[in-house]
This record gives sequence, structure tokens and C-alpha cells, in this order.
Amino acid sequence: MHPHGKSDAVAVTSIAFGRTSHALDWETIDGKPVHVVLLFAVRNVDTTTLHLKLLAQVAIALADDTIFEKLLKTKDKQEVIRLLAQRVE
Repeated sequence: MHPHGKSDAVAVTSIAFGRTSHALDWETIDGKPVHVVLLFAVRNVDTTTLHLKLLAQVAIALADDTIFEKLLKTKDKQEVIRLLAQRVE
């Protein structure tokens, strides 16, 4: 999940979600290739608040196997937003 851009040039803190059908070699903890890449573009004023909340929320969502499988399959942009934003119990 790198890179995370923090900059005064960022007008609105945002997340970009990318998915590929072909595995990408990436520096991962488990050494496995990836199919999902997230980019965080964060305003400098949000680095200690919103940035950490977004990271935590996305990490929780991606750790849930059901949510992750849905993210790999959906073609609906609004569904991606909903899946990343939902609370996992």
C-alpha cells in the first residue's frame, strides 16, 4: 500500500483504488504479488488526523476476506467506496 503522498499541493485528501487482473510484483510482507493498489493523497493539514483514520479504516476493510473478495470482483465504483467505508465488526 505505498506510496502515500502528503503534500501542500493536495487540494482534497483522497484515495485512489486500482485493481488489475494480472498479478503485480510488489514489495509485500508475504512476498506474494498484488491485485489491488491504493494511493493516498493527503493534505499536509490532515496528516495526523484524517490520514490515520483513513489508513485504519482501509486496513480493517482489506483485512476482511469477504470485503476483499468483493473488491476484487465488483465493477461498480460506488460499491468500492461503500466496501472501503463500511464498519467491520
